[in-house]
Amino acid sequence: MSGLAGYWAAGSPPAQIPASCPLITDVVLRILAPGATLTPSDDLTDPHHGSRQCDADLASAATGIRGHLTLRIQTTGYGYDASWRTRQCSKIHATMSTTKPDDHRCSRALPSIKGVARVAALAWINDTWEVKIDYSVAGPDPLPEYAEYAVQHLLSTTVGALPR
Repeated sequence: MSGLAGYWAAGSPPAQIPASCPLITDVVLRILAPGATLTPSDDLTDPHHGSRQCDADLASAATGIRGHLTLRIQTTGYGYDASWRTRQCSKIHATMSTTKPDDHRCSRALPSIKGVARVAALAWINDTWEVKIDYSVAGPDPLPEYAEYAVQHLLSTTVGALPR
């Protein structure tokens, strides 16, 4: 293969990345970031690499909760190999699981350090797509009830929306 046909054998064009903010349902938003406004940001200018991101700034919400929620979907023509996936999971001190041959995931709820707790989740589909979710909150009792479940639900919803 030559040209873009060979290049995209390992990835999908950025134009196929679904919009990220609509994937954050009202229920997930109520659990993780009540009252926050979702802000999309897309980087689709390069024909070979691209991302769509959605951010919720909890400090802007009227709830008194401080923190953030970020959902990022990205692709690259180079793909995401086993070495890359392993390194990314190691960064959050998580073990990768493979539910299907083309579906690799890891996640971890990290304990409160200096008053900030975090849930991080990553997924790679077909070595083509990378999904990152980062949720952190600050306060005396930082993680809201069902926060880990809501992040896992968001990860599954996002993975389900990706082209295969």
